[in-house]
Amino acid sequence: MRLVGTLLVILGVILLIYGGLTLFIPREQVDLGQAFSITVREDIVIPLPPIFGLLCLVVGIVMIMSAPVAMPPPPPY
Repeated sequence: MRLVGTLLVILGVILLIYGGLTLFIPREQVDLGQAFSITVREDIVIPLPPIFGLLCLVVGIVMIMSAPVAMPPPPPY
């Protein structure tokens, strides 16, 4: 639960900073001999509203805070 919450917090911060997701998809690679090659890529931008990043951030913080804390057993007497 803490791992998912941490990932949501990180995703929320990234969405608030960048305002969306950008995917780089390689389309074609051209070899020009041994030392040179050209890779053509396509950029796909998925715009997301800032409220989505804020929502991920808040849900992630709630998940981290509500996760049970592992307590060590008491020492035997």
